[in-house]
Amino acid sequence: MTVRAARTGAFIILLTWVCLGAWATGKREVTVLKIQILHCTSCGFTAYAEQMAAELYDTFGVEADLVRGFNGNFDVIVNGEIIFSRTDTLRFPRDDEVQAGIRQRYRYVEAEGAWIRR
Repeated sequence: MTVRAARTGAFIILLTWVCLGAWATGKREVTVLKIQILHCTSCGFTAYAEQMAAELYDTFGVEADLVRGFNGNFDVIVNGEIIFSRTDTLRFPRDDEVQAGIRQRYRYVEAEGAWIRR
């Protein structure tokens, strides 16, 4: 192996390490949106949760999982991160508030056909 080949090989290894490091730290994290709507069923929030799930499907093309909750909660969770919480705000989300929260944290890259964490 020549010195030039050794340097090129080291450069490729370094470049690979940098790219993987950026991916591992989330700077270019490709992901699938996993949306959950945690809602209090005894409070009668199921219909509202279903309506919210339909709106999110129309907007993002992703089906939301409806999760039974309790104590008056209505939370929208995307990939384990709370986007909206009725417990914290003491109200239901306003028009497009959840969609705006998702767009703030994720963007869709059409060329890759995937969501990227901002």
